[in-house]
Amino acid sequence: MAANAFGRCRRCRRVRQFVCTERFRVNASKKVIDVWLLFRCWRCGALVKVPVLERVHVSRIARADLEAYRDNDSGMASRVQHDVALLSKVGLFVSA
Repeated sequence: MAANAFGRCRRCRRVRQFVCTERFRVNASKKVIDVWLLFRCWRCGALVKVPVLERVHVSRIARADLEAYRDNDSGMASRVQHDVALLSKVGLFVSA
């Protein structure tokens, strides 16, 4: 079940609902990895990247988690999209 995340859309310039795409974006620079979960504005389609991992050495990430991020695992996406602390980093909030 997708979380109801809301926040100010930069393109719409209004508070809108954001839908989790259940896709991760993984960026590696040498042995350091960044991972974001992507949310999309339901109205205009603008993307918001929610940081899951920032500048973490690859040896500190469990192999199963790393594979889940790379394979866009829906179970991992479901766990991450309900993390209120991560969503609040980019100005999104969850309704009950």
